[in-house]
Amino acid sequence: MTTMKPAKNTILTCALGLIMMVFTFQASATKVGIIVGSLNAESSPSNAEKMCILKNLSSSASQRTQDLEFVFVQNKRSAKGTADAVMELLVKDVDIVLLPLISKEAQVASRILTQFNTPFVTSASSTEVIKDHKLGLSIMPSNRIQAELLARHFIKSHKQDSIHILRNSGDQYSSTIANQFVHSLMKLNPDIKIYNSNYKSTTINGFMQGLKDGDVVFAPLFNPHIAMVYTAAVASQKQITILGTDSVGGRSEFYDVVEEFSDNVDLQFVKNWNGEVKGPNSRDLRAYVKAYCPKDKSTFLTTYSYDLLRLVIDESSRLEKLTSKSDAINVLRSSGYITTMDGSPMNFDEAGYNYKPMYLYKITSDGNQLVKTLKFDEGIK
Repeated sequence: MTTMKPAKNTILTCALGLIMMVFTFQASATKVGIIVGSLNAESSPSNAEKMCILKNLSSSASQRTQDLEFVFVQNKRSAKGTADAVMELLVKDVDIVLLPLISKEAQVASRILTQFNTPFVTSASSTEVIKDHKLGLSIMPSNRIQAELLARHFIKSHKQDSIHILRNSGDQYSSTIANQFVHSLMKLNPDIKIYNSNYKSTTINGFMQGLKDGDVVFAPLFNPHIAMVYTAAVASQKQITILGTDSVGGRSEFYDVVEEFSDNVDLQFVKNWNGEVKGPNSRDLRAYVKAYCPKDKSTFLTTYSYDLLRLVIDESSRLEKLTSKSDAINVLRSSGYITTMDGSPMNFDEAGYNYKPMYLYKITSDGNQLVKTLKFDEGIK
């Protein structure tokens, strides 16, 4: 008899241990990993704009609820640094990772996170970032979505039966989005004539001379190339429309190259934001910017950082109840969070990218001018 008592005690102890483990798991906070360029907020202007929101919004959330725990790591803006940052988060057993990174960095992170079945949410737009829609989301539209929006805009706003595609064949982004644009055009109008050309700085003037008045050119190029295309179009003295992607930017690096503007050349391009914060959380965002950020007004970086983090914060009670990390993506997909960037809920496609509105701008001598908002729920007729 005396030999049986320890066994009973052992069984009882193990049972209590299992109960405590289950209780502890259910009560534990959702651990959110966040990869930034540097933990030093002042390391660069862009890092400062993101960190002023991410650090202070996460701190406020931690004080309000025990459902969330935040872990910040830095990638030092390199591929190796990104891989190291991801491994550090995996060792700390985070439940979900936020990637407010450019596409090249986010692609490295997502590849490793997917291998370890760890969900992530990013601001990157490259279709190479999310390879498993059950594990990743982006709060931005993909390059494919952007190409489709621009194709719809062309069909709706231009009556031409042809279009010129000017791509940089040596650049993956330019080639990929050009192909996606052509694919979207052909679905909308199978009879349209496509003229493909490769961008070269030494031949751009000759390319423009070969165009006729009224021609439209789709040019998914970065600066300074897109600025050189515009300059060549102005020099041709022809009436030409150039459609560009968000790579145009319309920032100082464009205007520093361009010396002359012309009403004959209509360079239109899309941006993810029109500079206005919207929706029920706009006042809260403005308060954080005013209190903690280097600029008094919300920027693209502060705004998307707020939406990226607030999406997770608003769903903290639902995330805390999950028994599997991979279920987090389904929770966030169904979120009713209203973004400050667009003033509307996120609407994710099958691949995990946000079917958000984009904003069409044109280049003028007085700077960027908003033309219209492009939305998927608008017809093309």
